[in-house]
Amino acid sequence: MKTTIELPDEVFQQAQAQASQRGLDVDRFLSTAVTKLVQASQPPTPAAGGRRVEFPIIKRKPGASVITKQMVDCAEEQMLKEEAERHGQFVRR
Repeated sequence: MKTTIELPDEVFQQAQAQASQRGLDVDRFLSTAVTKLVQASQPPTPAAGGRRVEFPIIKRKPGASVITKQMVDCAEEQMLKEEAERHGQFVRR
C-alpha cells in the first residue's frame, strides 16, 4: 500500500543516511522500521494450540489472607513429618 506521511526534515535525513549505510532505499528502510515497531508493540502470539496464561492463575478475593512460600514450605515439612511417623508406625507392626 502506498501512503504519504509527514516527517520532520531532520528525521527524514537521518533515515536517508541510515538507509544508505545499510544499502537500502529510504522507502524500504522506513517500511522495515515501522514493521518492527508495530510487531514489537503487539503481545506475542501463543504457540500453536496453546494459550497465553496470566499469573496469578487463581486471583484472591479482596481481604483474603495471602499464602506465602514460607507458609507452604512449613506445611509441606509438617506433612512430611506426619507421613514419616505413619510410615514408622506401619513398619513397626
